[in-house]
Amino acid sequence: MAWEDVDIETSLNCRQDGLKVFDGPTRLDDVLANVLGSRLPSAIASSDRRMLARFVTNSNTTGSGFYARYRFVEQYCNEVFTDSGSQFSSPNYPDEYADNTNCSYRAVAELYESITLTFTAFDLEDGNCEFDSVKKTAFFGSALA
Repeated sequence: MAWEDVDIETSLNCRQDGLKVFDGPTRLDDVLANVLGSRLPSAIASSDRRMLARFVTNSNTTGSGFYARYRFVEQYCNEVFTDSGSQFSSPNYPDEYADNTNCSYRAVAELYESITLTFTAFDLEDGNCEFDSVKKTAFFGSALA
């Protein structure tokens, strides 16, 4: 989702007016963006095929609202690995990955096993993780749920 125009009343955590964009179909999903004020946010992308944008206003100050564009992007990069010794890479590697790429790779080990992740090549846009980044997340329970 890319922003063309934003004019939404500024309030703490969108408590007055605001647009919240969620990484999934419900308000329980992670928040990708809290949009308010008049500054254009960075483009955002969901981690799978669903995204929820929720616009809420009150009876106080109003603005012109927002105008955003979206497009569907085919990504073959949301995978779950259950076999030991798998390899994976960013889309289009070793050439450049596309703008707004958002991939999730999950490695699921057997009970009492651990996972070692080794990078043999790594080249992201500079910016101290402000723009492009890789995040490692550990979780417990059923990873396939």
